[in-house]
Amino acid sequence: ACKITIRRTKMTGDAPVIATTTTTTVAETAGKAIATSFTTDITSTVTTTTTTTDSTTTVTTTTDNTPTVDATINSTFTVATAPANLSTAITITNEKMSMEEGHGGDDRVKWGSKLQFFCYCLSYAVGFGNVWRFPYLCYKNGGAAFLIPYTTMLLCVGLPIFFMELALGQYVSLGPGRLFPKMAPIFSGLGWGMVMLSLLTAIYFNVIIAWTFFYTVASFSSQLPWARCDNYFNSPECFTEEDASVCKNNSLYYYNRTCLDTHEYCSLASLSDYNDTHCYSPENHDVIREADGAVYRMSASEDFFRNRMLAVGGRHWEDMGGMRWELFGYLALSWVIVAACLAKGVKTTGKITYFTAFFPYVVLFILFIRAITLDGAYQGIQFYLLEPNISQLMEMEVWSDAAIQICFSLGICFGCLSTLASYNKFNNNCMRDAIVISFSNCLTS
Repeated sequence: ACKITIRRTKMTGDAPVIATTTTTTVAETAGKAIATSFTTDITSTVTTTTTTTDSTTTVTTTTDNTPTVDATINSTFTVATAPANLSTAITITNEKMSMEEGHGGDDRVKWGSKLQFFCYCLSYAVGFGNVWRFPYLCYKNGGAAFLIPYTTMLLCVGLPIFFMELALGQYVSLGPGRLFPKMAPIFSGLGWGMVMLSLLTAIYFNVIIAWTFFYTVASFSSQLPWARCDNYFNSPECFTEEDASVCKNNSLYYYNRTCLDTHEYCSLASLSDYNDTHCYSPENHDVIREADGAVYRMSASEDFFRNRMLAVGGRHWEDMGGMRWELFGYLALSWVIVAACLAKGVKTTGKITYFTAFFPYVVLFILFIRAITLDGAYQGIQFYLLEPNISQLMEMEVWSDAAIQICFSLGICFGCLSTLASYNKFNNNCMRDAIVISFSNCLTS
């Protein structure tokens, strides 16, 4: 299809003033003249009909002999019956995708402001990976030494792909499901694969959101239920450091809300007491273990997660338990909230991101203040920052973990970034956005 734009300019002295612009889309036939008509009122009614030749209009048409929609068409004409101060120009350009085919174009809804897009991308990138996974990887891979491969992967892998996704989505104003088929039909599966990947990710992320609702409701109590072991749902293996320290001061061991001596405690693991601090196996006297680690125990918080929220304690494949209606309700609530946020498109979600982008930083700041005031905070700072294990940089697994974390943390290759960028204006500086968002996300970690 061809888009024909006629711009009529009325001369006022020496300065041209645009009076009206008319645009239409007509069918293209290679090797033949295009016929269409425009009617407009400026100083008088002027009707222009583009044909090969008539008494009022002269049209020069040059076409490629190849019968394809990519044929080049150049047309110019003058209007003999128009007033002396009126000139008309026509521009015909080829478009492989028309507006009816779903091309983003100017009719696609745009972000209300550049800040909305920035906040949306930031809230998309900053998430559980920054709070949960990154500290674990630092602990596993040499503390602050892990920042070297992490930063390297950001510059070599994360940032280029992040920018590429923003640029593709912004250029064509389409999501991945239609972007890749239009760009290269052989990659159609890649676009829909991204859509499916985002769907699967949304499913388990909403499960985590349902868990947060469960914990939020449970926290409205005088004492947190995951901070003690005297609840109805607690298992015998539940223990807290406070309770265990009371028993330890008396050379006893905490189990099932009581303090046991070494003999009783070792017998729980089918062992015998070797002395006050060790157990041994009756079948093999050479197997000697510390009594403190001979019996499996779990923290009160883990016990709450397994036996209160999930109710999986003592369950197996043959007996998986009944429906957890509380979790089902919270999961349904999380999906309803997601649907409500997306119902009105970017006009609504763009405003919501003002909260979702910056509120996590408030929470992280509160947790940071709380963490540095706890006992042992200096030991943690010393391990993570002051005593990095540089030797671990020679291990391939460290660099692999850094690459995986960068891809997971930035959310690249999920198709979401190209979708978000498709609502940008065509001339938005997406390179600046990619750099600022990527570094903001990594600094948050």
